[in-house]
Amino acid sequence: METLYWQAKAIERIAENLNEVNPDYPLNVADQHKILFQGYERNPIFNDAITERQSIEKSLEELAKDNKGIGKILPWRKDEEHNKRLEQLGELVTEPYHLHKGGIWMPDNLITISAETTAMAFGISYFTFRYLTNLDALPEETIQGIKTMKILLPTTISILTSAFFGLLLNSRRYNNLPIDEARYLDEKVKEFY
Repeated sequence: METLYWQAKAIERIAENLNEVNPDYPLNVADQHKILFQGYERNPIFNDAITERQSIEKSLEELAKDNKGIGKILPWRKDEEHNKRLEQLGELVTEPYHLHKGGIWMPDNLITISAETTAMAFGISYFTFRYLTNLDALPEETIQGIKTMKILLPTTISILTSAFFGLLLNSRRYNNLPIDEARYLDEKVKEFY
């Protein structure tokens, strides 16, 4: 489903194209916007903006308050109310999915991803290395080196993979917020209500 913002912008583009084709009968964008906005008056965030309790931009900033500084890499507790408000905001502007709070075990932050990846990579590399090496046919000095590598290699692999996957999957928390979309809707709310 298209957001309110994208629907409002689509009306503007359509009106611009129609007015170029037929300038004698221009499409009234304001009337079309009013009709469109009336369909969203039940949305709690939009209703807050209409009643001047809280603008859409302020609602967005409130939902993003934990995604600042060190909060970008820390796990967030599951918060159903926050997620519901985020979904309501997603009806108005492009939903910032990276603000979703799925719980501390959800691999959406650097710390949880690193811990889960480290455990998995260490386990896989340790057991693979352990069962793929046949120590019976090797000289004693080689066996000592392999025994050391049984710990060193899995540790190195797990550190490298956890850092890589942790940074890769955590990068979504650095996405921009749809502030411009929220400001546009706030201006329209002031214009029509």
